[in-house]
Amino acid sequence: MGDVGAVAKLIEYTVGVFADPLLATWRAKKEVRANRVRAEGQAEVMEILAVGEARAELAGRAVRDLAEGSQGVVALIEGEIDRRVESVFQKRVDNLLQIVGRAERALPSGQVPDVEPDMGWTSSFSEAAQHISDEDMQEMWAKVLAGEVASPGSTSLRTMSVLRNLDQPTAQKFKRLCSIAVSTSVLGVQDYDHRVISLSGNAGTNSLRDYGLPFRVLNLLNEHELIIADYNSWSDYRGCIATQRSNGPGRVVLVGLKYQGQLWCLVPVGDRDQSQELRVSGVALTSAGRELSRVVELEAVPQYDEALRSYFTGKGLTMERVSEP
Repeated sequence: MGDVGAVAKLIEYTVGVFADPLLATWRAKKEVRANRVRAEGQAEVMEILAVGEARAELAGRAVRDLAEGSQGVVALIEGEIDRRVESVFQKRVDNLLQIVGRAERALPSGQVPDVEPDMGWTSSFSEAAQHISDEDMQEMWAKVLAGEVASPGSTSLRTMSVLRNLDQPTAQKFKRLCSIAVSTSVLGVQDYDHRVISLSGNAGTNSLRDYGLPFRVLNLLNEHELIIADYNSWSDYRGCIATQRSNGPGRVVLVGLKYQGQLWCLVPVGDRDQSQELRVSGVALTSAGRELSRVVELEAVPQYDEALRSYFTGKGLTMERVSEP
């Protein structure tokens, strides 16, 4: 497997997206619907005429007039269906074009893996993304596409299903969650635990309310399968505590603390037993939530920044920036 230019690989994905059978057969479906209405209308007219032949001449004329009227109604229905289907089809194509255009701007510079696009993935993407017209949501879908081009397999079909059911107001609440979440990271290469620390309280009893995540919002995010149901789960973060080098100045950081897109470590204020557990409780993201967090544009939350630093200070630790390799 070699590498290829990011834009060239995006074009391959785009061909797959627009070749999706559901989209490619839309015009055929339009014709089928129109033909069905036409056939049903003709059958109705024939039935009316058959009844008319068994009646008196006067009644027959009335029936024939009705039949001619029915033909006119069918033509109107047929034209309206054709217009609406064509409009819907064009709107869905436009949505996809908007998303692909945004994806190009989100591509990394340089080369990406030259991997054949997965037809199942592009088909699922097309089937869902063609319905997205909100600009903020289009941006998320575009970043999903760009992320898949840059790193195939980065967004699962399950995660796309979660994203498909995500409306714009809920996406804004998820953005706030991601903006104050931390994760453990092996020097920026791989993220593991990903959660919002509930500080000195319990998120299940509204300890995060002042930061835009009251209990009702957490329930909403849980219903959308973005966070787990236990709002006070915990993980051991002792690996994020830096140790002093034994053979010289500086510190050793094995596991970084990622926050606001930057890598940090925790530095002991005084002597600390490195074997001591550092239990961090809070709201953990699901696997789908972790994948989607990569395409969320973080927002600054100064109030939580200060509270997070104070939280670690209370545990005898300070947050210090780490230079990523």
